[in-house]
Amino acid sequence: MHVFEELLTDTEQIMLAKRIGILYFLDKGLSPYKISSLLGVSPSTVERFQNALSKGHYKNISLWVRKNSDEGKLETLLESLVALAFTGRVKSFKKFVDEV
Repeated sequence: MHVFEELLTDTEQIMLAKRIGILYFLDKGLSPYKISSLLGVSPSTVERFQNALSKGHYKNISLWVRKNSDEGKLETLLESLVALAFTGRVKSFKKFVDEV
């Protein structure tokens, strides 16, 4: 993930990880409230992504998320990208992902 570290600021890395996380957890069937609590975003942000998905948006990223999450790659990506945002909570984030 050195490419992201070099290309994106810490804030941009966190935003990207949260957006990917929203799509990942929506695909897993989690409620917008649970996703918002886990990722520290508003429920309305999650619902905006959910509405966009229902309209056929994010097709490519959704396929990428599904493809990579099956092999555990997405969890590794999310963990590395959100390590800054989840300082002190990374362990609980990993546990949550394992439970999903």
